[in-house]
Parts: sequence; structure tokens; C-alpha cells
Amino acid sequence: MLSREAVVVNFLHGGFLLVGLASTALPLLIHLLLRRRRAPIEWAAMALLQEAIRRTNKRLRVEQLLLLSLRILVMALVGAALAVPFFGNSSTASSTRRLVVLVLDESVTTGLRVGNKTELQALVSEGTRTVRELGQGDRVALLYASQPARIEVFPTQDHAGVIAALERCAPSESAADFDAAFARVSEIAAESDTPISVIVLSKFRRGSLPEGSALAALPTRDEVPITIQLGEAATTTPSNTRITTVEPRLDVEGKNLLVLVQVQREGEELGNGLTRIWFDGDGVHPSKARVLNWDAGQTEASIELSAALKDSTTLRKTSVVTVHTSADALPIDDALFAVFETQHTVRVGVVGRRGSVAMSDVELLPASVWVARALAPTESTRDIQVVELDPGTIDSRALLGLDALIIARPTLITDAGWQSLRTYTERGGVLLLFPDGETDAQAWTTIMATTLRLPWKFASDAPLLSVPLRAAAEQPTQQASNSIFRAIDAELPALLAPLEFSRYLQTVSAPESDIALRLEQQSPLLLVARPGESSRGFVAFFLVSPELSWTNLPVKPAIVPLFQEILRSGLQNAGELQEGIVGERFQLTGESAGTLEHSSGASLGLNADGLTRDPIPLAGVWQSVAKQNMLLVANINNRATRLAPVPPAETRKYFSPTGALSTTLLSQPDARTTQIFLQSDSLALLLLIALAITLLTEGILSRVFSHASERRAAKVDTGLRGLGARKLSLAPRSTSTSTQSAQPQRANT
Repeated sequence: MLSREAVVVNFLHGGFLLVGLASTALPLLIHLLLRRRRAPIEWAAMALLQEAIRRTNKRLRVEQLLLLSLRILVMALVGAALAVPFFGNSSTASSTRRLVVLVLDESVTTGLRVGNKTELQALVSEGTRTVRELGQGDRVALLYASQPARIEVFPTQDHAGVIAALERCAPSESAADFDAAFARVSEIAAESDTPISVIVLSKFRRGSLPEGSALAALPTRDEVPITIQLGEAATTTPSNTRITTVEPRLDVEGKNLLVLVQVQREGEELGNGLTRIWFDGDGVHPSKARVLNWDAGQTEASIELSAALKDSTTLRKTSVVTVHTSADALPIDDALFAVFETQHTVRVGVVGRRGSVAMSDVELLPASVWVARALAPTESTRDIQVVELDPGTIDSRALLGLDALIIARPTLITDAGWQSLRTYTERGGVLLLFPDGETDAQAWTTIMATTLRLPWKFASDAPLLSVPLRAAAEQPTQQASNSIFRAIDAELPALLAPLEFSRYLQTVSAPESDIALRLEQQSPLLLVARPGESSRGFVAFFLVSPELSWTNLPVKPAIVPLFQEILRSGLQNAGELQEGIVGERFQLTGESAGTLEHSSGASLGLNADGLTRDPIPLAGVWQSVAKQNMLLVANINNRATRLAPVPPAETRKYFSPTGALSTTLLSQPDARTTQIFLQSDSLALLLLIALAITLLTEGILSRVFSHASERRAAKVDTGLRGLGARKLSLAPRSTSTSTQSAQPQRANT
């Protein structure tokens, strides 16, 4: 049986009602003050007036009480009208005062210029209007949704302060993180005892909402309902060009810098177009601008630029190059930074099978040969030097001077060799492992995981599959901002598509965050991690041996970019060359409790483990104060700059988790709120009409009851004459002279 709540009268502004009720005491106080007794003064005709007052005193008292009641009613009606009454049940009464949480998306895409202002300025105007329309008793909180999501203004009734914070907001250089923002909303909701309205101010472009994700459910309580209102979303995709990757390298002679630039564009109508691209840097002369010609419908392109290095005496070991494109609607993604080495060749050790195999026997070539060829495809390759190592001689002395080590025959590594590998990785070395392609048994994985302190477990063998497997269509690296394949992210699906795997080492357990590539049945294909608790070093385990008896990878184009990117990312994560993403944190090697400084003057402190205390706030060049030669760059997450609008159905799905939540458009006001204001307007109008009638009645009666009115004066004069005549007629006549003298006197009166 449904419960029915009693309908009561509620007030939006109860304070005005209290003031109105308190002011009803004013007419009563004035009335009492005017009734103060005065000492009587005797005069000749006083007896006549006293008799008249006694006759009319009862009527006068009734008139005074009637006027006093009307004046008290006037004050009460004024207070009730200003308090804005409405009809509702008890739950409606409790929800008239609410907590409004503004979640402002000030991420990268809000810097988009539409007309003469940015999208963030439009969102700020929308938020300001929302705050101005709130009731005086409503509290407001302001959250920023860009990484790191944070509470800018805690719940407060200072609406002016919230508006000032909104107007100070500027577009961030990091991506939006609504999951973290709504985690902050949960913290606010846990301390609130009033209904909460969460208003999301965003244009909901693809850079703000990742595909296929959903908001985590908010913890709710029946007594504290939460509603989510969404702002007006974008409907068009403006034309924009972004730089996705930059790959700097030296030419064969080491005198010129070659920069391969990957570019993407998007928009409603992609016709023929031109984009100017150039680069500059502190260790290289500015390049000449090259023009990239876009064909109609083309969305991706690459171009190579070159420029001469500066005098070697002015070069440091590492330098920074900045690539620029011509300006467009979103200027923040028109530049990308990269670090390059000017005086260093990467030395890679390869541990494989000793002996000679004819290169014509392709089917018999071991994994070590295929990997070495992938890292150094030509004899003229100078930036990577491959060194062959004997598995039985792996010790700290043999590993000295190696930047990376590739182990293709792990079954030949001794226990002492694994201990040396642990020391090598903990000191910042890069280790790439493969299953032993010479045998099905892979018992070595246990000692490897134990010695290197990796949370991985594997099957003991890698049997031949009846049906070859392929790589998964969607890879974890495509959704991670810290992908080790970020440089080839766009080409990765095409590179993996033709690959087949007839053997693989099955993973029993591994953390989800360590999986960089998957097979089609979701088994891991590539695992990456740091050894143990170390903040240095890098370990990658490719679970398929690159031999033709295991996979067709050795004869596919993917082998070169795949292994070169694993090596590049390993060196980047394990060594001193560091790249970061705005909104995330730097993890430095060999640094502790130091400071990083940005070219703009901003600074970041480092913890004892080399992790920055705060996320990276700005893109550009960062430099270690302790090590002047250590340069780091931070770039904007390319996926955060996508401007395509998210379909409304997908947006609603994202913001509609399980729980006591409802999602409405901000442009469609809440029906309950609208009903309250309609009721309050009608009741306030009725109270104003009653107030006007009461004032008119009080004015008329005040005039009628006034002693100064002609009608009242005439009645009093007639009564006095009649009363005087009766008095004289009862008086005794003493003499005729007195009688005669009284007649003229009566006539005069």
C-alpha cells in the first residue's frame, strides 16, 4: 500500500517570513505607546466632553482594535509574500535547500575557439548563470575535471566567490578525468545531508570521454538523492590538425638531425588543404618549413624534416627539438617536444645460439638473428650497435656498458647469470626476454620471475597450436596514455593484423597494468614492468619466440617497428631520457628529493623514489636542477585533443551508473523545481492581492474612523448641543435676569 505524505505549505525563503512575523509587533507597540495616560486638565466644557466620550467609548475601542488587526495583517502578508510560499510534501520541503556541485570540464579541448571566444568561456558563462539562479540557502561546490581532478571550491553559500573562481579558470593542458572528478563528488556527498544536484559543464567531445567506458557508480543514500544534469553538448567537429608523434634521429654522418613527424587532422568536411610544419631546438638550427598537402578525405600523413646540428662545442649530450604546425582552431596541440641524443650510440647485447647458420636457411634462423636484424636493418645504422654475447658468460663485467640486453635463449642462463641480470636491471638496464625457441619446455620462467621480483607466472611449456592465433583487434596500449607504442599507435592495428602465432607461452597470472599486447583470446602477448620495487630498469617479455616455427612475425614488416619501439620505450623508461604526459607524473631514475624546473619558471618537487610529488602541469621542457644535462619533455595527450562530439546516447550511458541517479539535460529544467516555482508564483500573487485589499480597507476605515472627518465632527457637534440643552433645561431658575442672560448665551453656543 502506497504511503501518502501530507501536503503542507513551504517557503523558499523562510527568513523573510520570520522577519515579517517579527514586524507584526510594530503596530501593537505603537498602539500601546499612544495609549499612555496624561494628567487631565479641568476646563469649562469638560463635563460635556466626558459625557460624550462615555457614550462613544465602546464604539471607539472596536474601531481601534479593527484598525490594529488590519495593520498587523499587512506586516504578516508582506513577510509571507517575500518568503515565496508553495505547496508540497515533507520531502519537497527538505529539498528546497540543496547542494549544487559544478563539475567543470576545463581540459585541453575547451581551448577550442568558436567565434570570438573559447568553449571554456561559454561553459563559464553557463556556470555563472546557474549560480546566479540559485536560492540564497543553496550551497555550491566547484570541481575541475582535468587531470588531476580536484575540488576548487568546497561547498559554500558564498555564491559570489564561486563565480569569481569560475571567471579565473583557464583551459588546462591535461585531459579530462571524470572518473576522478566524480570520486571527489562522492567525498562531498558523504558529508552532505541535503539533496545534491551535480551539473556537468562540458561540450562532451571525444577528447573528454574515452570510448567504451562508463562512470563508476556513486555511493548513494535514500535520504540524500543525487541527480546529474548535463550541459549542452557540441554537435559539430571543427577542422583541426594535430602532431601525434615526433621521431628525431641523427643522419649517418651525425651532422644533421632528421625528424619524422606524424600528423592527423579531423573535421566535418576534409577537402584539399595545406599545413606548414617546421622544427627548432637548442641544439639544432631551425629547419625550413615544409608544406604538407592534404588530399580530400585524408586524415593521417607523415613528413620528414631535416636541419644541421649546431657546433659540437655548444652541444650537450641531450637536446630538445620542438615541432610546430600552422595555427588552427585549437592552438594547444600545434607543437610537440622530443628529446634526442647527439653524442651517444645505443649498445644492445643479444644472447642467443652460438654457431653459424646460413642466412639462406630462413626456416632455421634463430630468434637472436631476427631481433638483431630488426634493430639494425642496414649496415649503415649508427644509432644502434648490436653485440653478441655467450649465455654462459653473463656477469656484471660482460654487461658493463650495455644500454639494453636481449635474451633469446633463456634456458642457457645460469643461476649466477640471473643474479647479474637482476643487478643490471636495478641499475637502469633494459631487458627484453623471449621464450626459448629451441624447446617446448620453459621451466626457466620460475627462476626468472623470482630473481627479478616480477609478479608473473607462466605455464611450463609452449605446445604447438592446432589453429594459429592472431593479435587482438583492440590492444590495451591503444587506450593507455603511457603506451610503449605511442609513436606507432595509429599504425599498430595494421601492423598486427597479418601476424599469426602457432606457439605462445601461456600466462597463468600477471597484473592487468603489465599487459602491453594481447592475443585474440585475450591472453597476454607482451608484458612490461619494472623489476621488483625499483624505480629504475625495464623488463619486457614477448611471449612468442621470433622464429618461423613459432610465428610469421620475422618475415612481416611489423618486426622492425615493433621491437625498435620496445627498445626505445625501454630506454625511455629506464634511463635518463624521460618523456611525460601532462596531467601524469615524471618517474626519474637516479634522482631523489630534487627539483625539476620548467622553462616558464614552474617547478616540480621529487620524492625520495624519484616520482614527482604533483602531476605535470605544463607541456614543454623540464630540467633537473641537480643534473643540468638531464632534460625532460612533457607533451599533451594526443587522444585528449580529439574534437569529434560524443553521441548523446553514449554520453548518457557514461553518466548513468547504477544507483539512485537520474540524468537530465541542463537545458531541460528539473520538473520538480519548475513546479515549485510555478506554485510559488501563484501563491505569491494571491498574497500580494490580499495585501492590496488589506491596505485599501485599512486606508478607508482609517478615514471613516478618523476624528478629523467632517461626518464624525458633525455627529460630535450635534451630540454636544443636545447634551448641553438637556443640562440647561434641568438647571433651577433663580431670577428672571439670569434666565434672560442665559438665552443669548445659549443662542451663541
